[in-house]
Amino acid sequence: MQRAVPLFLSWLLCQLTFASTGNQEEGKIRDVIKQYHEGLINGKPEVTTQVLANGLFMFNGNFSTDIKEWQPHLYVGPDDKEAWPKAFIREASPYKNELEFLQVKVRGNAALAITSESGSNRFRQWQHEQVVYMLVSENGAWKMTGLFIKDISNPE
Repeated sequence: MQRAVPLFLSWLLCQLTFASTGNQEEGKIRDVIKQYHEGLINGKPEVTTQVLANGLFMFNGNFSTDIKEWQPHLYVGPDDKEAWPKAFIREASPYKNELEFLQVKVRGNAALAITSESGSNRFRQWQHEQVVYMLVSENGAWKMTGLFIKDISNPE
């Protein structure tokens, strides 16, 4: 019994440390997604660019839960990383978006965040749209590498 108490306390300390680290990482991930939107909302493409990985893949669900209906939408490569937010702001503004985080999951240097979003841009409006963000940790900083929106489709 005397050995069980120190072992339990060691285990508990490890669990609390891991939980605290996980919560810190989740907060950083939330901040990345908020910054992505703040740059687009406020017409500051450099703010959005800061949180993009060297490759950002966007795909959509074409209003379907059937994965065979899903569509690639856009890839922003390293050469387009600075140009894409500028073009989006120029072509789609005014952009408005409010989001609520439904879930953030972290595993090592990979993360998924799911949000419920309402907003509008020049082309469309959305209410309580669920968005999945894919993120990676690069050199200790979280960056967006992909996003999925189920309830949109590519223009024809």
